[in-house]
Amino acid sequence: MIRWLGGAALGLAIASPVLEAQSFGARAAVASVRETVSQAGATELRSGSIWGGEGAFGLGPATLTVRYLQGSIDVAAGTAPADFVEGQALLMIHPVRWLAAGFGPHARSFVEPGGTQRWLMWEIHGQGVAPLVGSLLEAYLEGWAVVGSSIDLVEALDHGLGVEGGLRAALGRLPVSVRLRYRTERLALGSGARQETHEQVALAIGVGRR
Repeated sequence: MIRWLGGAALGLAIASPVLEAQSFGARAAVASVRETVSQAGATELRSGSIWGGEGAFGLGPATLTVRYLQGSIDVAAGTAPADFVEGQALLMIHPVRWLAAGFGPHARSFVEPGGTQRWLMWEIHGQGVAPLVGSLLEAYLEGWAVVGSSIDLVEALDHGLGVEGGLRAALGRLPVSVRLRYRTERLALGSGARQETHEQVALAIGVGRR
């Protein structure tokens, strides 16, 4: 699934010249990641930096967004960092410009010497947008809930909720856009026996206004 999401992001970039009739955007992204895992009275902190890209294209009221990021995460002192990979595909419908709702898969994996931990979550999203300076600068707030999952852990996922907020800026008449966002999600597993909090602060710069 993660390879598929990464391939889709690359495909969007390659296909951009033939999508002139539709709105399109492609950006390079870098993010700082922090995770907190609480289980059996112990707390584990994970942190690191990841990088990758995102692409989006729209047709009428529909927008498809694909995101792929990877990097190294420090899991615990004295242990080797884990390879972290994350991918997401999200189809959003905009009945009006300032409101959208959508659905899609969100995949994540940690590759450690002892094995690979894989997550696949299906999420429903809702988003609100507020223009700050016409079409040049806008703020948005997006929330989601996990409605299905497949996870390589002993504990099953009870529920998962997340929220993302940020700013989207277009540089005047230039086909350049900048995105700054903060996202956090809380996951409960094993009837509350395991709690995970995932946070990201990301900056993305590229072309297009999607």
